[in-house]
Amino acid sequence: MSDALPRKKSALARYQGMMISIAVFVFLISAILALNSYASNRIARDTVEMNAAAQMRDMVQTMTRDLFNLKLSWGEDPNSPHIQTTLKRLGDNTNRFESSLNAFAKGGTIVGADGNNINISAVSGVENQKHLTETQTEWVLFGQLIKDYLKVARDVTADSTTLDLAVDQAQSSSNVIYNAMEQMAKNIEQGAARQAGFLKMLQIGGILFAILYFVLFIFYFVRKLREADEAAEEARRETAEIMATVKEGLFLVDKDLTIGSQYSSELENIIGQRHIGGKTLLEILEAMVSKDDLEVTRGFVNQLFNKRTKANLISDLNPLAKIKVEVDDFGGFHVSRYLDFKFSRVYYGKEIERVLVSVSDITSAVNLEERLAQEREQSDQQIEMLATILNTDAALLQGFTVTVRNCVNRVNATLKEPGRSTTELHAKLRDIYREIHSMKGEASALKLHGFVTIADSFEEKLKQLQNTPNITGNDFLPLTVMLDELVNVFNTVERLAKRIGILGDGTPTAALSPQQPVATQDGRVMQHYFESFAADMAKRNNKQIHLVCRGMDDAGISPQAAATLKEISIQLLRNAVVHGIEAPAIRVHNGKPEAGQIQLLLSRQHDGSAELVVEDDGGGINFDGIRKKAVEMGRYSAAEAQNLDKKDLLKLMFSSGFSTASSSSEDAGRGVGMDVIKDRVQSLNGNLKVASVPGQYTRFTISMPLK
Repeated sequence: MSDALPRKKSALARYQGMMISIAVFVFLISAILALNSYASNRIARDTVEMNAAAQMRDMVQTMTRDLFNLKLSWGEDPNSPHIQTTLKRLGDNTNRFESSLNAFAKGGTIVGADGNNINISAVSGVENQKHLTETQTEWVLFGQLIKDYLKVARDVTADSTTLDLAVDQAQSSSNVIYNAMEQMAKNIEQGAARQAGFLKMLQIGGILFAILYFVLFIFYFVRKLREADEAAEEARRETAEIMATVKEGLFLVDKDLTIGSQYSSELENIIGQRHIGGKTLLEILEAMVSKDDLEVTRGFVNQLFNKRTKANLISDLNPLAKIKVEVDDFGGFHVSRYLDFKFSRVYYGKEIERVLVSVSDITSAVNLEERLAQEREQSDQQIEMLATILNTDAALLQGFTVTVRNCVNRVNATLKEPGRSTTELHAKLRDIYREIHSMKGEASALKLHGFVTIADSFEEKLKQLQNTPNITGNDFLPLTVMLDELVNVFNTVERLAKRIGILGDGTPTAALSPQQPVATQDGRVMQHYFESFAADMAKRNNKQIHLVCRGMDDAGISPQAAATLKEISIQLLRNAVVHGIEAPAIRVHNGKPEAGQIQLLLSRQHDGSAELVVEDDGGGINFDGIRKKAVEMGRYSAAEAQNLDKKDLLKLMFSSGFSTASSSSEDAGRGVGMDVIKDRVQSLNGNLKVASVPGQYTRFTISMPLK
């Protein structure tokens, strides 16, 4: 950039001749226009003076005629309209003639025939001076006699002496004045004609000279421009050859963000757009980024044109660094790419003239980064799973594998079931939702967070489909892919458990063959299992709890029923921690201890049945909240919701997709937990009772036959 100023000076020297020639041509045109203006003003002035002389000539005749008319009318009433009109005209003409005569002598303003004031110059030329002197001499006597008469014209007692003297003088003076003014008007007209002819010759000569100069100017500079065009074309070809070999998109933008006509050929292929030159950067980006990003880009580039802004300080604010876009591949398809825009200032002297933009397709690099990140994530996930497996009781882990196998098999069976109507398809969604939620609860209890994350995404997709009014069988295709992801994580868990000897070799995991559940754990293991699960939930939800767990090792319950009761217990504990127990501050405000009390009790009854009780000392079931949520979801109107009794509200609470939580999380908000409880209780041929007192407690009691 150090030779910018010399280049600027050489450019001025190169165009100096053209600028001088243009200045000369402009001067010639200006001179011709000035000459035209002068000629027009001169002709107009001569015309005014000629008309003024002719006007004076006519006024002398009018005054003479009025005097003779008054002579003939002598004896009439001076106040008659005829006499009054004649006297007024005679007086006006006398004054105008005298002012015109003075103006011709010294220059000044006179009243024209149309009543407007006009300026005339003093008479020049010997002959015109002579005629003016004759007129002045005659007017001294003639004008004075008219004025004397006008003084007594309206006096009825006056005699006709002054009128007779004026009439006599008019006979001699009028001819002299008329002839003098006539001759002076002719002299002015002839002088104007001669001057107009001379000026016309000057105009024609100036125009011819200007045309000749213009032709020579055009001829000379067309040749110069042709030479410059040839040099520019050669430079353009060299630039095009360079731009054709560049493997990234290069272009320049000015302060208006307009893209220059020269850019690398690869740019069109990278951004999937043709004919970019002349468009603005924002037009190019409009189909790629959001409106907010467009505004940020505009502000970022404008800052680059601000000399006081340090480019290296704002480089991290570049909104177009590694962005994902959809572009046209010129084959009728859109492809996803990652593009990286870089901006550099281009100086001309000390001024920032343009900004150079380079665009690179970094899709391969980003994909490689994503693969590496995915591999790292999988490695971290396996390490996390391995740590969890090492700290998990073998029987609990085997129980988890059995539960997942059974749930996955039920999901597969549901996916294979035919469903044509919207009602049938939504029923399939509810069945799948229950199984995924159950697996997620088991994984969360074992702290298998990788499994929980995928199950959570699965639930989110199911939630979207549930909110879709008209679903088809094709909408279930993505679910099979997500189920495969879940199975792959499960296979990893089982494979790691087998490698370290926690699980024995058995049926290949890919087949997910159902196995019989292991025997129910002893009380200490199950107590630790549920206490750990409840404590983790409480921590995630910023609550404090104390769990009492008893009876989960009862040998009278079959392994299958025990596994189902464990699923139910997980869902009920979730409900108690998330929805039942209040935040510590609220509990203290209501006179309760900070830590909420939860009981999980399993016992055999005298009638040969088993009973599971889950009770918390929280705020109780919020029936008004259920009504409000039912209205928000559109299931009932406000009036209908008010008429619902507690039994109806409990049915709503246990329906699929219903949750009073404002947002979803790992522990709640999907509206599936209660549906899972209802389904699992039915599978045990059991009975579910709910008791709740606002502000005191909520108790779920599940009774089931032992056989």
